[in-house]
Amino acid sequence: MRNKIFPRTLLFSLLVLAVCLAGFSKEKTIASIWRGSPLSVDGKDDDWEGGTLSLEKKFEVDYAFKNDAENLYVLFIFKDSLFLSTIKDTGITLWINTEGKKKKKYGVTFKMIQVSADALISILEKQKGPLPEAEKNRIMSKPNYTFYQGDVRDKKGDILTPAALGGELSIPVFRSEPKQKMMVYEFVMSLRILENLSAKHKMEPGKMVKIGFEWGGLTERMKAQRMARLEQSTTREAERRAKDVREGEVQKIGGDSAASELKKSPKKYSFWVDVKLAQKD
Repeated sequence: MRNKIFPRTLLFSLLVLAVCLAGFSKEKTIASIWRGSPLSVDGKDDDWEGGTLSLEKKFEVDYAFKNDAENLYVLFIFKDSLFLSTIKDTGITLWINTEGKKKKKYGVTFKMIQVSADALISILEKQKGPLPEAEKNRIMSKPNYTFYQGDVRDKKGDILTPAALGGELSIPVFRSEPKQKMMVYEFVMSLRILENLSAKHKMEPGKMVKIGFEWGGLTERMKAQRMARLEQSTTREAERRAKDVREGEVQKIGGDSAASELKKSPKKYSFWVDVKLAQKD
């Protein structure tokens, strides 16, 4: 009897192991490339030529990673503008998980915003402390600026910058530039960007880290604006129907097309990859 039970138990164990291994094999592991000198983040892919790009076919994006001892560099290229969605409004968030889980805890949201000279001074002073008068005057020489910056945030959406940086870590930045029919994004952040929040979230050369890309959908401001427009559209539709009843007209079947369109939300996209950080030979 035992002789029959043992082979069955062994076979069951092997089947379970095979299923587990099959699940792990589906995870895409991307090797970061070691960068011997700081990379110029300018929204161009010139510094990435000769490297291997990975394709996320579902969203038609190419991406790659490089790192040195201090920073992680990320290239992200949209090859189909359809998948840009509302990225200009929502930005793109890189979620970072050093525990090997597809779990959003801390991330960096990179977003381009237009700011006045006064607003730029206020932002910089929150990050770096009081600016010299000469620097303020230089900034005030122009009325407006395009500001490219990343903010550390938690899964609730709360911004943790600048407290997360502790006044010691460099601010994550990015640039984006069109190239033919594509849109190129280039990011840089410190490997230590989350260590002030939790030491276990520090990224190190040679280690594995899960990174999730997320963009599109609606911001809170966009949701409020959409709700206001929807309420206006609903009110107009109710008034029209009331007028039809008073005038004895037959009401049309179906809802207001404007309201129907407003209920459709821009798509939100996301995917995760495992990244093996490079280390110096």
